[in-house]
Amino acid sequence: MKELKGIPTRDQALDILKEAEMTSPGVWIEHSKNVARAARIIAHRTKNINPDYAFSLGLLHDIGRKDGAMHMRHIFVGYQYLSNLGYETAARICLTHSFAYKDINGIYGKWDCSQSEIDFISQYITKTKYDIYDKLIQLCDSFSMSNGYLLIEKKMVNSIINHGINEETIHKLKAVLDLKNYFDKEVGESIYNLLPGVIQNTFGFTIR
Repeated sequence: MKELKGIPTRDQALDILKEAEMTSPGVWIEHSKNVARAARIIAHRTKNINPDYAFSLGLLHDIGRKDGAMHMRHIFVGYQYLSNLGYETAARICLTHSFAYKDINGIYGKWDCSQSEIDFISQYITKTKYDIYDKLIQLCDSFSMSNGYLLIEKKMVNSIINHGINEETIHKLKAVLDLKNYFDKEVGESIYNLLPGVIQNTFGFTIR
């Protein structure tokens, strides 16, 4: 299993998230923990993903929300914050987790970045070759809510209801479903079989 640099340990990542929660509490904290748990569960079933790396990266993918309510700017804030701490790989995940489909127009919500920040993100995403950790966190983000896991399609419909739809949405959905198919093959079965409560949550809970 390949050793990576620029990733905090599990305890370091938990401390970073705990500190962020003190200044900016919200549902994003539990969402981040659920992404981390799912990433670790899936990693344990593969041969080439370190579960500890996966957990830390999932835990910090939305860390930019530490600075309060914002839309897409949280990915840039998170990238800068973790880069300054010396966690370059974790910083990259802050940017890549939102772009399973490599197009800055394929987002939910809106851009609240400066034009120079948007240009930086666009260039970064274009030139970055995604590795298996980028792909894993993109996938886990797509089915993790603050109160559990559910089918990708249900979360995507909820995002469309909240944020609207554009011509890139179908490409984004296809990219995420392609990721699911990829990881289904990696683990040898549907990833939904590994996640607790998917069926009950999909058909029985209020999305948060």
